[in-house]
Amino acid sequence: MLNTLDFARKKQIIRSFREGIYQNFNYKCVYCGSLAQSLDHAKPKARGGETVASNLLPACLPCNRDKGSQELFAWYRARYYWTQEREAAIANWIN
Repeated sequence: MLNTLDFARKKQIIRSFREGIYQNFNYKCVYCGSLAQSLDHAKPKARGGETVASNLLPACLPCNRDKGSQELFAWYRARYYWTQEREAAIANWIN
């Protein structure tokens, strides 16, 4: 069982982990460029994706909800806000 100090350390580690991902993308949604409010699994958990940095992308809530468990690049390329530069940044991060 975690004691209070261990729990606080674990929360800080998780916070730092998430913060690093947001910082890497300047707190912007990797898909549309608006303010990121969540982390999206590039390969959805429902399809076997893991919760590791290389599988997490900052996303706004509408993009995260809209993508759901769809395949990332097929979904993203159909969006009006798709850009080759953003797709390259995503591919670089997840690879």
